[in-house]
Amino acid sequence: MADIGYGGNAEFKGLHPTGLVDTLIRNVNELEGLDPKTRIVRISSTVGLRKKEAIIKAASEKSLKVICSKGILRAAENKVSRIKKEKEKVAGGEVKK
Repeated sequence: MADIGYGGNAEFKGLHPTGLVDTLIRNVNELEGLDPKTRIVRISSTVGLRKKEAIIKAASEKSLKVICSKGILRAAENKVSRIKKEKEKVAGGEVKK
């Protein structure tokens, strides 16, 4: 049997460590009506990179915090730079087989 005192306060259970309510978002329309003082946004893993960028932009306009937004933007930058390098190789005649 568990001893008294080993659990957290019931009012804080299920909250993000910042004290905000974690909200899973799948599209930009789900950002409507969210209060930035009480909500923090988590983007679903099934959302594509282009839509993630749009959600981050819309959330920042509404002053909402997004979990792991820096990692998502870094991944987008890496993808763009990788595509540019591939295009340069093809244009330069250096095609790998």
